[in-house]
Amino acid sequence: MIRIFQRFCMGILLLIALPCLSAQECRSADTAGAITTANVMKVRLEIFLATLVGDTTVRYVVHRHDITHKPRNPDDLVLDLTFNTNTGPVTLSRKHCYIHSTSWRYERDGSIILTYFVYSDRMAFQDNMGSVLKLEDVTITVSEDATRPRPAVLMEEQIVAHGIRHLSYLAKTANRNLLDVISPESLRRFNAMESLLAGKFN
Repeated sequence: MIRIFQRFCMGILLLIALPCLSAQECRSADTAGAITTANVMKVRLEIFLATLVGDTTVRYVVHRHDITHKPRNPDDLVLDLTFNTNTGPVTLSRKHCYIHSTSWRYERDGSIILTYFVYSDRMAFQDNMGSVLKLEDVTITVSEDATRPRPAVLMEEQIVAHGIRHLSYLAKTANRNLLDVISPESLRRFNAMESLLAGKFN
């Protein structure tokens, strides 16, 4: 009888202890999850809305979004952010646009930047807003170390120039999707642009 009573008491103690152990394990799991989340690399989306306003002149605006906690295809996010949200001073139509992912880069704050270009001949800027850039005024990025290609200095203008020249290359190689949405005049401008690398090493 005494042994039966001892076993009964041990069972009660186990029933009391197990929920406590489970709660501790859950707290440990939550803490580990919090640490993992805090250490996730940030991902930002950089969307340039651009149009040619001269043979080598570009008017553009740029929108930047933190997409670290948006586990979706960036292509879909660009579509949503460009055509389903307020794009500021720009008016554009999806059927007249060409969207291209032109580059990605690592920033010193520990984030990855995904760059997209949204180009259209029919992009309208309210009150001539946006930045204006002449390609010939932009220097090519320079890296000092062939094993570390990211340049020490990277300007927004260089990113824009690279994106436009990227589209120029696609036009010269008869990319059908691009040719379907640009005018003969824009095709002439793209074909006339000087082919330059995105960057070089010293």
